[in-house]
Amino acid sequence: MHLVAVGGSDAAAERCARRHPGTDLDAVAGHIAEWNRCLVFVVEVPLRTERLILRPFATDDLDALHAIRSHPDAMRFLGGKPWTRAETAEQLARLVECDRLSAQGESLRLAIERRAAPGLIGSVSLRWVSAADKRGEVGFVIHPSHQGHGFATEAAGGMLQLAFERLRLHRVVAGADPRNRASVAVLRRLRMQQEACLRHHTWLNDEWADELIFGMLAEEWSRWTAPTTRA
Repeated sequence: MHLVAVGGSDAAAERCARRHPGTDLDAVAGHIAEWNRCLVFVVEVPLRTERLILRPFATDDLDALHAIRSHPDAMRFLGGKPWTRAETAEQLARLVECDRLSAQGESLRLAIERRAAPGLIGSVSLRWVSAADKRGEVGFVIHPSHQGHGFATEAAGGMLQLAFERLRLHRVVAGADPRNRASVAVLRRLRMQQEACLRHHTWLNDEWADELIFGMLAEEWSRWTAPTTRA
């Protein structure tokens, strides 16, 4: 199975036209589209990290996914109440289709498994926010019984590596409720920078909730992941 990412020719053509007035937008977009077809990124999934396998969802993940999405602690900061089994089945059918990124606005959503013990313990996602601006957004959730072992950090780090090293995105963001100390700690361990606090940003569980926005640039990822050289 493959993940395919393509570029944004229309936005590139518009930028070209702004710099060079009188340019034929349709002609430029056509040339760029043809160029993009020759430079499609193809990434194989599942992805593997030191301890984890990040793979597409399958229909037999229903029980494990429902164990997460029906857990009050797991759902507290996810914007809704625990799912019924029927709701989980409906959402799983959608998740199974989220195994690629072929256009901006789409999300790659992968199940998290431990290499040493098969079985879904969480999920991680990468959303392609903008092709023109090379922006993405990462998210994750881990079953409470598997939290505290660094799995979320490792899985999200794998998606950041995909975003910056394979898809060549320029900027990736993530959001977290400031009361969700575990998720905030994960984003800090990944060296994502807190950029904003959006006050009363969402209506969550019958109350207003703030949201912290974290971001990372490609140059920061390169700097922090570059091997160190000792004299």
